[in-house]
Amino acid sequence: MMTLNIEPNGIYDDGALVLAMGVTHATLARARRDGHLRFAREGRQILYLGRWILDWIERSAAGRIARMQEVVGDAIAAPPAGSEAPP
Repeated sequence: MMTLNIEPNGIYDDGALVLAMGVTHATLARARRDGHLRFAREGRQILYLGRWILDWIERSAAGRIARMQEVVGDAIAAPPAGSEAPP
């Protein structure tokens, strides 16, 4: 996978993101449909400002981190399997 330096004021299309980020067209479509990734249409072409892509990546990462913290927190708070909780 090639590395892409996303410029906040740059303009990108699906093809650039698929090649550079390794995401699929389906992933981009789902993110647009769910309202997670802002986009604009120019005729039949779908375009993204770099800052919209960066916002999407940051929100996705923050969501993953929060979910991992919940799982780890639940695992730490729960007594080991087979042991009884103290009275």
